[in-house]
Amino acid sequence: MGENLVQALNEAIAHKKGELKLKQKIFNTESVHDLREKYKLSQGEFARLFGVSLRTLQQWEQGRTYPSGAAQVLLKVIAHNPAIVMEAIERI
Repeated sequence: MGENLVQALNEAIAHKKGELKLKQKIFNTESVHDLREKYKLSQGEFARLFGVSLRTLQQWEQGRTYPSGAAQVLLKVIAHNPAIVMEAIERI
């Protein structure tokens, strides 16, 4: 479980340095909304649980902005295993 999180964080760092282009699913307006709905969470609940500002989540879902490289990785991990993200956040 922790290995997946470490890998995702390493991918985010590599992407930020320009060493990695994201090949995984690009989260857009519909997919961010669908991910939140999959877990039956309000925008506020999703934002609180996963450490994303409510305004940022609203911007993503309204198509005004799109998740950055690091946010794409976070969303991918949430889609795969939300518990691992919540566990990591609790340890901070």
